[in-house]
Amino acid sequence: MTRRNGSARPWAWQASGRARWTLAAVASSRLSDSSTVFSNARGQVVGAVRDGWLMKRVDTRVHQLRKPPAWCVDAEHLDRLEAMGATGVLLIDEQGTEWRATVQAFRAHGLPIDRGHGVQVALPLARWRTTVAGQLSLFGGEVA
Repeated sequence: MTRRNGSARPWAWQASGRARWTLAAVASSRLSDSSTVFSNARGQVVGAVRDGWLMKRVDTRVHQLRKPPAWCVDAEHLDRLEAMGATGVLLIDEQGTEWRATVQAFRAHGLPIDRGHGVQVALPLARWRTTVAGQLSLFGGEVA
């Protein structure tokens, strides 16, 4: 996009990319109080704390660790959750399946790793409690 005066120099927001980041931050702040928003090392909002759980949307094909089969969380996020007195992490995948694990489970069974995205703690899939989207409860209704 060129300016009206014919200059090919990009607008300030195009050069820095800050407008897109700001829009993401504004959208995420609508979801939760800014003090409970969690960002990754690049400054992208990845989740927010609600009802004591760090809620994050994930894509299994992209985010799930394959060797060993696990889900990872930034080590700093776990420290922050522990300091807040939060319960743990709640991941919601593309199928709507919920994966829950407590901070204590990460501390007891987590494996520290760093594969280029900062220090993370991997918790094996067997240590997560799952609720499949649309799963029926014992009493015939859908699980909330």
